[in-house]
Amino acid sequence: MHAIAHRLGTRNGAPYGLVNALPLAPILSRCNQAALPWQPVLTRRAGLAQNGDGEAALAPRFIARVEALNAAIGIALQLPAPRAADAPERARADSAGASAS
Repeated sequence: MHAIAHRLGTRNGAPYGLVNALPLAPILSRCNQAALPWQPVLTRRAGLAQNGDGEAALAPRFIARVEALNAAIGIALQLPAPRAADAPERARADSAGASAS
């Protein structure tokens, strides 16, 4: 997620933080089983754990909080469409990236 945020932000004219925040909940959901060792820790530190919660209940609660936070601060579920005015700059960046490969 973080590794591609600069590139996607440049290509789409989207702020870097938005590009990082957008896929966070879906990625956490998709990686839920692999991430279980640290997601309960985040859930507890965020104050979202309740007495008697089993480990399996904690990760989904954290993911739900991330989704709610995104909604509350107006983070959409997709990047804005690229702006036509940015096309020349994107083409230069793509060309520079291709020649560096």
